This record gives sequence, C-alpha cells and structure tokens, in this order.
Amino acid sequence: MTGVDVARSWDPKLKIDVAAIDAQHEGLFDRFDTFVEAASARDHGAVRREASDALAFLARFVDEHFGDEELAMAESGYPDLERHRELHRAFTRELAGLVERHRVQGATPSFLLALANLFESWLTLHISQVDQRLGEFLRGR
Repeated sequence: MTGVDVARSWDPKLKIDVAAIDAQHEGLFDRFDTFVEAASARDHGAVRREASDALAFLARFVDEHFGDEELAMAESGYPDLERHRELHRAFTRELAGLVERHRVQGATPSFLLALANLFESWLTLHISQVDQRLGEFLRGR
C-alpha cells in the first residue's frame, strides 16, 4: 500500500474533556495504527483481514461515537451542532460507500488507500480541528 508511511499517534492535547469521547478518539488512533502496521508489513492476507476488521470497527465507532458526541453537543447547547452533525453524516456516507466497494471489489490497493485516507482525514481534520472547537466550547461553559 502506498500513501501511508507513519501511523499517527494519539496526543493528549486532542482531548475535548469528555472522558467517553476522548477514549473513543484514542481508540480510533490506535485502530489506525493497527491498520497502518498491517499495510506496512506487505502481507496481503493480513492486509485483507485488517481491512475487513477496520471496516467493522468503523461501523461500530460511527454508531456509538457520533451518538455520544451529538448528545454531548445537544445537552450543552453547542451552537454548531447541525454543522457538526452534517460532517458526521458525510463521514457515514463515505464509510458506507467504502463498505460497498469492499464487498464488491475486495481489498484492492486503491480501496486500501481510500480507507487509509478516510481514517487519516478524520484524524487530522475532524478530531484535531472540528472536535477541538467543541472541546473549547465545553471547557468555556
């Protein structure tokens, strides 16, 4: 697989100070590290298994994490709830497309790259930027 060289590690500076959500974020970073390690090993069987495991993890993650995060936003009166919720929906749609692509094509190199990009964009853009704004709001209340 190309495009992913080094797994991103959890940084406690990314906490938003909601324990359950922070633990879920940390778990997502750990899962991405596992995916990258499998891809880097160049063991095609391991990569195929890991791709399936990663998709299953992300499906569970989306259900639990987005619900928890949106509940925290609603309960706190977060003013950007609808915009944030739409980002969650967009991720869910993109994930559903990857699940279908994997079902039809399997763990092709282009699929693996798309999955890595989905993970990485969520880690680098959503958690480190969008969720940080939520954290700042929650800490400022």
